[in-house]
Amino acid sequence: CTDLESVDVSSMTSVIDANSMFNSCSALKSVDVSGMTSVTDASYMFNHCSALESIDVSGMTNVTDARFMFDRCPNLIEVTVPPFVDYASNMFSECPKLETIKNFKWNVEDMSELTDAFQNCSSLAHIYYYPDTDSEIQRDSDEWLLYKKEGNTLKAYNTESVEQFSETLS
Repeated sequence: CTDLESVDVSSMTSVIDANSMFNSCSALKSVDVSGMTSVTDASYMFNHCSALESIDVSGMTNVTDARFMFDRCPNLIEVTVPPFVDYASNMFSECPKLETIKNFKWNVEDMSELTDAFQNCSSLAHIYYYPDTDSEIQRDSDEWLLYKKEGNTLKAYNTESVEQFSETLS
């Protein structure tokens, strides 16, 4: 699928296995997966999607396997992640332009795999944690900021509501 630039699969509400669904779709820039709420396996789903810059997969609420989901997406800048995953090894590895991860609610102590999840994400500067709330506060405000890059250091902010986050970024 080297010519596919945009696709709307939001009506695919019954899909459970999306493994490698868009793997190596090098021209893919826009994807609507908002209705794919039944997906449990999203491993390699967007692997090698070199034109992908931003994506919201937060509606994929049943994903357990996200291994290599965005691996080698060199132009990926921002991702809004599912609320929970169990396997996330290499999920964002080799995404050198990735700056922001939103909707990070994962309890990493309960996860089965997180190895190299952020390997070579040299631009990662913001991880936003959104607690379940009906608040009208702007989601990108510093109130929801969990980690922020300052110089060469990723510093913790507003982490009092996070119970387990050890070794996630190591």
